Amino acid sequence: MEERIEVVALACHGTVVNWRDAVEAVAYRVARTHGESPLDRGRALRLRLEALQATGSFGEAFEAWAAERGYRWAGSGEAAFRAAVAGCRRYPDAEPALESARAAGLRVVLVSSAEPRLLEAALRPLDGAFDAILGGRDLAGAARAIGVPPQRVLHVAAGAGGLRAAGALGMRAAWLNRAAGPAPADAAYDFEWRSLSGLASWVAGPRPVAAAP
Repeated sequence: MEERIEVVALACHGTVVNWRDAVEAVAYRVARTHGESPLDRGRALRLRLEALQATGSFGEAFEAWAAERGYRWAGSGEAAFRAAVAGCRRYPDAEPALESARAAGLRVVLVSSAEPRLLEAALRPLDGAFDAILGGRDLAGAARAIGVPPQRVLHVAAGAGGLRAAGALGMRAAWLNRAAGPAPADAAYDFEWRSLSGLASWVAGPRPVAAAP
C-alpha cells in the first residue's frame, strides 16, 4: 500500500528565510566592535560559526567562536541568535512556491527552533501562506503537531540536520541546496532543489507517493 504526501513541512532558516546573510551581518557587527573590518563582510566568520555549530546549538557555537577569536564584548549566544533571527528576510522564491503547494491541496507547515514572535518581521510578507507555524521546537516535536503519519510528510530543509531528522522520523525529504554545495555524506534525501521553485515544479508534476511501512 502506498500513501500520498499530504503535508509539506519546511524548515525555516535557510529554506524560507535567508539565515546566512543574517548570521554574516551579526558576525560582521561583532567583528567591527572588536576593531576588525572583514573585507568579505563576514562570510568567513559565518563559515567558522557553521563548523562549530555542527554538533550543537547556534548559541553555543557563537560563544565558542567569540572565545576562539578573543571577542570580549560579543554578548551571549542567545542574544546573538535573537539578533540573527530578527535580521532574517524571506527568500523571494518562497511565496510563489508556497502558494503552489496550497493550491494543490497540500498543507504547508513552517518548522522553526525560534519562537514565532522573533520571526514576525521576516514572515509578515508571507501572511497566510502557512497552515501552521510551529515555532520553538525541532522536527520531532513538530511531527506530533502535524498530526499525520510521517510517511505522508515531505520535509524541505537546507541543512543536513533537518534531513537526518526527517529520515529518522520516516519522512521523505527534499534538500534545498541553494549554494550548490557538495552533498552531505551522512544525510539521505529524495529530492535536491536549487531553489523553492523546485517545490513548485514538484507540485505541478505527478504527486510522488511514499511507501507505507
